[in-house]
Amino acid sequence: PQYCAEESFDACTTNMSSPKKAETQPLKPDLLQAESEYKTAALSCSLHDFPYDKMHAYSLDNDKIKELYKSYLLSKRHGRNVYTSILSQARSGFCPYCEHGQVGELDHFLPKSEFPILSIIPLNLVPSCERCNKRKHHKRPLSANEVFLHPYFEKTGANAWLTANLEEFPPSILRFTVANPGDWDD
Repeated sequence: PQYCAEESFDACTTNMSSPKKAETQPLKPDLLQAESEYKTAALSCSLHDFPYDKMHAYSLDNDKIKELYKSYLLSKRHGRNVYTSILSQARSGFCPYCEHGQVGELDHFLPKSEFPILSIIPLNLVPSCERCNKRKHHKRPLSANEVFLHPYFEKTGANAWLTANLEEFPPSILRFTVANPGDWDD
C-alpha cells in the first residue's frame, strides 16, 4: 500500500476534536512499533508466529484502536482516503487471494479481533472479495500451513506452482497439489 501506519493514523485523527485527538495520540508510538514488527515477521514468512501475547501487552486500549478503524478509517470525513486507496490497489479490481472475485472490502490479514493494534496498519489491510474475507474470517493462524499467501510480501511470480488433476470416476473431482517451481526454499 502507498500509506504507512503513521499516515493512516494521521488521516484518522486529522479532523478529530482536540480532546479526542489528545486522548488518541498516545496510541501512535505503539502503532508504529507494531507496524515494524509486523513487517519483519511478514518478510521472514513468520506471521503465524507473530507475537500475539505481546500485541495485547501494548499500553493501549483495544477498544480505542478498534474505534479508529470503525469510526475513522471507514468514515467518509476522516481516513476514508486511506481505505479507498488500499482498496483500489487490487490488480484489475480482482481479489489477490482467489484472483477472480471482485474486490469490495478490506480484509485484516491478521484479524483485528485478535490483533487490535493492527486494525489501521495498511500492511495488514488487504483488498479482498467478500467470499475470501468471510472464508478467512477472524481466525488467527497457528502454523505456517494456516497462513494465506500475503499479497504484499509473497509473490508467486509467473511460475506454475498449483496444479490440478481431474479424476474422472463418479463423482469427478479435481485434486490440487502445490509444486515447488524450483526457486522456493522448503
